[in-house]
Amino acid sequence: MENCTVLSPLSYEKFRNDFWEAQPLHIERTDFSYFENLLSEEKIIDFVQGGAAVFPEVQAINARSPVPVADYTTDKKAVSAQKLTQFYAAGATIVVSEVHKKFPALQELCVQFSRDFRMKCQANAYLSPAGNQGFHSHYDTHDVFVLQVAGRKKFRFYSAGIKLPFTEDIYTPENKAKSELLDEIEVSAGDTLYIPRGIVHDAIADEGESSLHITLGAFPFIARDLLQEMVQVAAESDVEWRSSVGMSQQYFDPALLYKKAEGIFSEKVYAEAMSRLADEVALDQPTMPSVTVSEITLETIISVQDARIYGVESNEGLLKLRLPGSVLSFEAPMAHAVEEIIKSKTIKVSEISGLDAEQKLALGRQLAEAGAITVANT
Repeated sequence: MENCTVLSPLSYEKFRNDFWEAQPLHIERTDFSYFENLLSEEKIIDFVQGGAAVFPEVQAINARSPVPVADYTTDKKAVSAQKLTQFYAAGATIVVSEVHKKFPALQELCVQFSRDFRMKCQANAYLSPAGNQGFHSHYDTHDVFVLQVAGRKKFRFYSAGIKLPFTEDIYTPENKAKSELLDEIEVSAGDTLYIPRGIVHDAIADEGESSLHITLGAFPFIARDLLQEMVQVAAESDVEWRSSVGMSQQYFDPALLYKKAEGIFSEKVYAEAMSRLADEVALDQPTMPSVTVSEITLETIISVQDARIYGVESNEGLLKLRLPGSVLSFEAPMAHAVEEIIKSKTIKVSEISGLDAEQKLALGRQLAEAGAITVANT
């Protein structure tokens, strides 16, 4: 895999081998504008003032002085832009959750990230006034990539975390009471900071200027997820896995249970479980903007959107094409035509082989609607 925007110039292989799930990573860059095309303070304020902001997707957070939600929202949870900016001026951090659904550049980045890392991804934005702190120390139950857009922020790391917590392993006051400061890292505009899940941290903006950073929340499927999916696959084809434990005497004999479980660990079950998890990653992202279907005619030259393809999987005559927000399935002869299009990269609709004119148009329009292709020329 080529270097991705988030890690560059570090290679994916170096990151995976030395840092993933193991230790924080600070990638310093001299290009302070590296992430500025993704978001800005002005864009966040414009979004809030646009009238579409609601709680909890937009919040005011202040570690020093908690902000009651009712003080900046209506009864229907609409956010008052005037009150929110007043709390911001008084030291509160403005938090915008799922910000990738609001700004196309961030959506493109999340698509790239989830495709390259093969995991779900969500982007949140944090705009902090100079010298202020949003959240108290905590750990996340997902991995975090901090993209510092503007200003500087000091991240502090503490003890009392949990090694690779499950999503249900929530940070508690007991953890905080046992924590002590271990390290500090200051990130500047253009930097990336990776924080593995389970590592306790907090952050405070530099005294001299406001800070804006984006966090990419990375949600990998863990070994437990794979095992659960494999059990699900096995249970769908073997009714005995759906019988009750308490009333089925065979399950009280551990030897019989262990023998029965051997059927779960087969290449076929594993492949199907992995395929379903891969589908979930693709379906988690919003559908990307697509070509207007009416633009596709037999004379249209189409080009494959490689950056949007999560994967192509062929199994027993069925072809799966994974894209942001959709998983398309094709049987012959459509499957062969899709393989031809992807291999060709650019092709005129009329030149797709193995289909009649009506099928060619239908396939071209289906791929256009899903965002898999774009019009190269007409």
